[in-house]
Amino acid sequence: MRFKLLILMGVFLLGINLVIANPFYYKLDLNYEDGEVEIVGIEVEFLDEGEKYDGEYLLQVFEDDKVLEEINFDFPLESLYEEIDEDGRIIDGGLKILNQTKFELFIPYYEKADKIIIYDSDNSELILVSLGSFVKKISGESDSENGIIKEKESKDVKKKSLLLIFIVVLVVFIFLAMVLFKKRRKNVK
Repeated sequence: MRFKLLILMGVFLLGINLVIANPFYYKLDLNYEDGEVEIVGIEVEFLDEGEKYDGEYLLQVFEDDKVLEEINFDFPLESLYEEIDEDGRIIDGGLKILNQTKFELFIPYYEKADKIIIYDSDNSELILVSLGSFVKKISGESDSENGIIKEKESKDVKKKSLLLIFIVVLVVFIFLAMVLFKKRRKNVK
């Protein structure tokens, strides 16, 4: 019985961690063209897990000039290609270096973050974006002076959080029902 109770507690604690974890991320839509970087959109999205990045560009998220998050990243400027003839044979291929690309960058959401700064490989500031419209909220729509910030709290976010809670409660309920059913079977015999 104690073993079953420990399993129940473990499932419950794992479920709590899933619900408590911050599932929100800023999604930055970036354009890169001949060394010029532009943010064309920012949204707050629900993600199970963020991505890992590495590279020469540096992105910093600030709250009152205090760095909350630092992420190094690079733009995907290399593309592999193959040319195939009518018979299905590869006749050419290689690595193509792009001079422009679009890229989505996911960074953790912070309630009190007020700005994002992107630096190039020489540590020169490329872009500064104010996050004032995202402070302490995740719903509604707002536009910055450049018109690039679109904020949406999707109903999916609430649904996913409620779904996680429901699943945890359902698992606990099923487990308890099984334990009680087995006890009654033993008492009947």
